[in-house]
Amino acid sequence: MPDIGKSGRRMSALQKRILIVLAALDERKHMPVATKDIERVLAQGGEKPVYGSNLRAACRKLEEAGFLNTLRARNLQLAVELTETGKLIAQPLLEKEKNDELDKKKIRECHVLPHTMASWSEVAHSIEIDGKAYSVFRCAYVIRLNKTNCLQLWTNTKKIVKLEGDALQIGEWYQKCYDAGIHCHIQINEGECLSERSVEYLNFKHGLFTK
Repeated sequence: MPDIGKSGRRMSALQKRILIVLAALDERKHMPVATKDIERVLAQGGEKPVYGSNLRAACRKLEEAGFLNTLRARNLQLAVELTETGKLIAQPLLEKEKNDELDKKKIRECHVLPHTMASWSEVAHSIEIDGKAYSVFRCAYVIRLNKTNCLQLWTNTKKIVKLEGDALQIGEWYQKCYDAGIHCHIQINEGECLSERSVEYLNFKHGLFTK
């Protein structure tokens, strides 16, 4: 009997993939599942090809470990379903798979952020970010030299609020501010001490610093 009952690390990659597929189908109440269908789903995953004999052998080992029940469908096709023990093992594997896919998606996706130029007629807008209400008239997506990020909010109390988060979280908050009509821009480093080049640019493009 294979020692795969105590630790998922003892299972082969194919056995884990079978359990993940079955856990996903179990969530949709698609049980039992023909081994031919499992083979088809795994093939669609774009990974290494799975041969029917290897799949059936892996299912037998999972059945011996108490994770699967094997039965024959009416058309005599071999089918399997998760046992209660199998569900306890398979569900965490499925959750990890989902989280890994989400992380990959975050890395693949590019997010283009809009911006509006600040003006002297800025009006404060009420907005809720991360469960807290603010009255904001300007916001900045701040990229620090140490490679961290924050959202910098200028509030109607003249206080600058800094919200920490990863790049994607800051981007979502920034987009929320933009959609609310708040003046938004992207800047390097925190604060309001503009470089000479930035002052020249704003004065040339928008006349914000004309005497």
